[in-house]
Amino acid sequence: MEIILFSNYRIVCVTPAGRKKYLEILLRYVISNKNIIDSWELWLNTEIQPDIEYIDSLERQFPGFISVVRIQTDKVYDSKQIYKGYHVEKIHLFFRHCVDEKTIYIRLDDDIVFVEKNAIENLLKCRIEYPDPFLIYGNIVNNAICNFMHQRFGILSNEYGICGINCMDTVGWLNPKFALYTHSKFIELYKENKLNRYTIIDNFNSFERFSINVICWFGKEFAKFGGNVGEDEEQWLTEDYPRQVVKYSTICGNSLFTHFSFYIQRNFLESIPQLLETYQKIALKENV
Repeated sequence: MEIILFSNYRIVCVTPAGRKKYLEILLRYVISNKNIIDSWELWLNTEIQPDIEYIDSLERQFPGFISVVRIQTDKVYDSKQIYKGYHVEKIHLFFRHCVDEKTIYIRLDDDIVFVEKNAIENLLKCRIEYPDPFLIYGNIVNNAICNFMHQRFGILSNEYGICGINCMDTVGWLNPKFALYTHSKFIELYKENKLNRYTIIDNFNSFERFSINVICWFGKEFAKFGGNVGEDEEQWLTEDYPRQVVKYSTICGNSLFTHFSFYIQRNFLESIPQLLETYQKIALKENV
């Protein structure tokens, strides 16, 4: 692919890492997009030694493409400060390294378990075509606000309730059975070759908090504040700062990703081993 498509920006993917069982799936999708992505930074943010060893092994396996980024902090964390398996007060520090003015950055959560063909390319094209929004979000299966949109378009039923436009909606975020339903529906439509049904055609421009499972930004935009993001990175990036500078964020409707679980859903979803196994098989099929 000609780099001119992205106006000669470097493309850097970043992922707070990590959990091996998810990263093994995401790896296949990122590697399959090496013709677009210049490098992938794994932000080391775990204390689980087998996961650390796996992450370090990826840097050795893909030298020059995958790099492990470590942030040293003197702050003492306790178990109450862990969210999604990460130290929430630590992730925000990594953004200080994402301010290169000739780079476009894409953040993917480590439990992104499906990336549709052309999703990353479409996300980048959207970023170039629409420079005004602060962030461009992916169109994400199992993301509360995207769940609202998908239900509105008739993809998801209201069997488990009506989703609201709320990052922590009681149906779209809080209910693990609804999360399983979103995955089951996605797998059904994937097998039927009907993923085009997920395309969001509305202009969704928002200053509201949004789960940042997939986001894309200009390094030059983050350079304006030195990448100094607030400790609650999600709140700061999707609501606080955008309201301050009056720059909305928007969803790229033809850039489809699947997010496995929020922490509140995880125990339930992981109790169904065939679910993650299905995504492993899909990743193998899609990235031969």
